[in-house]
Amino acid sequence: MPAIGLRSRFFAIILFVVAAVMTASVLLYSAVLRRERMSLIDQQVRETATALVDSELGDLRKIDFDEAEDLISEELGGSRIGKFVVIRNAAGQVIFQTASARLLPISQFPQDPQWFEYRNNGKYIRGLNLKLPRIPDRFLQVGLLLDESIVDPDYFSAATLFFAACALLAAVVVSFLLTSFLLRPIANLERFLTEMNETSRRQSLLPLVPTTIVAEPDPKSHDEFERMVANLNSLIVKVNKNYQFSRLWAYQMAHELKTPLSIANVEIERIQKRLGLSGSEFADLNFENQKIAQTISAFLAWAELENSTAPQTLFATRLGEVVKNVARRLDPQGSRLHLSIHGEALLACNPHHIEQLLQNLMRNALIHGAPEAAVQVQVDGLQLQIRNEGPSIPVEVRERLGEPFNRGVVRDPGVKGHGLGLAWVVSVCRLYDWKIDFQSQDHLDGRGETIVTIVFTGDDKPGPS
Repeated sequence: MPAIGLRSRFFAIILFVVAAVMTASVLLYSAVLRRERMSLIDQQVRETATALVDSELGDLRKIDFDEAEDLISEELGGSRIGKFVVIRNAAGQVIFQTASARLLPISQFPQDPQWFEYRNNGKYIRGLNLKLPRIPDRFLQVGLLLDESIVDPDYFSAATLFFAACALLAAVVVSFLLTSFLLRPIANLERFLTEMNETSRRQSLLPLVPTTIVAEPDPKSHDEFERMVANLNSLIVKVNKNYQFSRLWAYQMAHELKTPLSIANVEIERIQKRLGLSGSEFADLNFENQKIAQTISAFLAWAELENSTAPQTLFATRLGEVVKNVARRLDPQGSRLHLSIHGEALLACNPHHIEQLLQNLMRNALIHGAPEAAVQVQVDGLQLQIRNEGPSIPVEVRERLGEPFNRGVVRDPGVKGHGLGLAWVVSVCRLYDWKIDFQSQDHLDGRGETIVTIVFTGDDKPGPS
């Protein structure tokens, strides 16, 4: 089951909260509105009953219908509309009822409790039972007739559903805007970390979190995000410092090893001459010493390049000519390196750097590619692409591209290598701000393919191929 992203969680939570608040507000408003309506209805019924009890109607022992109707109309006036009046005796028999009450099922109206309500055929009746104080055996029923939808409106009408749909759409828009606003600092931090991860192959030191995310992060702040950024900056500083120290230590260690190694070679030659031994007896020892010396020299050269902050000793170098010269040295017969050069790109760089870069890439393609398979070297203006068939670059090697002593499996044990070739390539590209990309994958038919693409900076002049 895929994990739910942080943005989706924020959006869902905000949408739920907004929807819950809107729903609760509507329900609360409906409840308050109904209570206020009922309070208004009860007030009208109570005022009507009070007016009738205080009128001469409460003194009439013998009800004259015409006289009673006139009294009610006189006391209530226009407020009589929609109201009914019923007078009962102690046995509950109807003694008097207004004309509007004759249309109602008054026999079903309860005489107890004091307040009652009755619903029938979409009509709502709110009534009040009172004893006439001046006539103990008489009871007065006063009520108000309303449409039931006024008291309990239909919330599932087309208009209500349309309003709910508009409210839901507004909630979605508000949730989206709030999510974007709340996650903007986190999104900026994620974008910065992604860019830092991409550029870490071209930059030795990691940059601090930009001030556009948090101006001055304080590790003692009450804001969790500000503390996180402050701790992240502290961690980046420690990583950069450890990287600088480890690089310096390795550089010094290589220098320290080179001196005793040179002394050891001199001592071996002195012992060989003193004892009169042949060179074959020290061949293995000399080979290993030379291998160590070459590794140390290569590492020191790479370390010097890695420590460079700006390119020096720049010359205008024709990319196509350097590619041809390097290919001629590595494959004199031209049987495996197939060149395709278009344009006459001029690079402002140290010729040794570009030559070593091309030599490392072509040599790797020849060594790690399929035996006898052609290696395609294409130069198109300021873009270089080297394509070879064979086993793909192992994952553990790809993850550490640019690091020293990162060597893959070599099929031929006799092939020399120390794992500094690609480290040199990446360091040169970082120094000159050239963009490099490695693509390596295995196809379904079992064949693999590795493509290295470099985009240089310089002058691209069209010319013959």
